[in-house]
Amino acid sequence: MSLILLPGTTPPVHGADLTNALQQYGGEPEHWLDLSAAISPYSWWAERGLMPAANSLRNLPQPVAELAQACVQYYGHAALPVPGSQAAIQTLPRCFSHARVWVQADTYAEHAFSWQQAGHNVQELTLADIRAAFHKGTALPDLLILVNPANPSGECLAADEVQQWTAQLQQLGGYMLVDEAFMDCTPEHSILNIPLAANRMVLRSLGKFFGLAGLRCGFVIAAESVQQRLQQQLGPWAVNSLALSIASQALRDEAWQQQQRLRLLRMQEQVLDTCRLLQLPVLGSTPLFVTFQGEKTQIMHTQLAQQKIWSRYFPRQQWLRLGMPDPQQWPRLYSALKTLREL
Repeated sequence: MSLILLPGTTPPVHGADLTNALQQYGGEPEHWLDLSAAISPYSWWAERGLMPAANSLRNLPQPVAELAQACVQYYGHAALPVPGSQAAIQTLPRCFSHARVWVQADTYAEHAFSWQQAGHNVQELTLADIRAAFHKGTALPDLLILVNPANPSGECLAADEVQQWTAQLQQLGGYMLVDEAFMDCTPEHSILNIPLAANRMVLRSLGKFFGLAGLRCGFVIAAESVQQRLQQQLGPWAVNSLALSIASQALRDEAWQQQQRLRLLRMQEQVLDTCRLLQLPVLGSTPLFVTFQGEKTQIMHTQLAQQKIWSRYFPRQQWLRLGMPDPQQWPRLYSALKTLREL
């Protein structure tokens, strides 16, 4: 017996790596404003969470009827709970036979990495190239992976376009996977608003919008056959009891969700107004992040880090992403952004 040798691909780098910031620029964690992961500065658990029953962690996780109902209410469809949408990204490649996979380029790197690690033939294409290929209608992939909105550019997909591509793939026996980890702020743009095709899968997460990244809970909305296959691959008790209980509460809390959207949109407008005033090179944004572009982004990343503000730098694209602060953190970020104008 020997260990399986996986393809020699370097794992992607992620945000929220504050240890790296401490090693490079010093200080203590409490000195830093970490905006690298684009997670909401407001956490549902901190503001509204109710303590689950004390015995919920004594027993093995069981299906929660209230959670199933909450998913239908929130997403409009039945959803499979998973231990974070990242777990689904890593596991779904094992649910399909060898395939030609197209991944939307310059988005969440774990998609391409996970399908490559599972032995699939993976190509990364820009949205322009994907559009051209589907317009031509020949040599299409077995699976198309899209990110909506794109992380980190913030670009949203047109629902009618996605619906057309889904239909073209379905005629060929192909599938589509849409990652909507950042969609909760603007549900009107979700692909879930159009009929769920049997060959389309959608990933959602509690991490970003609800500020519950450490809970490791996400959802897969897909045909029952896909959900069953994924459940088999994940194995029993994949999501812990605490996460199931908290997810059920959070998804049903419509008042908090409405408040969350309003304050995140308000902060996005404030940040974008400041960036326009300072003439900073904005590529795109969502209510959870703003992304800058251009040759000065590496210097901007360093300048912010010297002020103990941690951002996410994408060297190949020369992009810099900043998560949104809360109002108490805003004056500090505003002062730092003003220093970038002088670069």
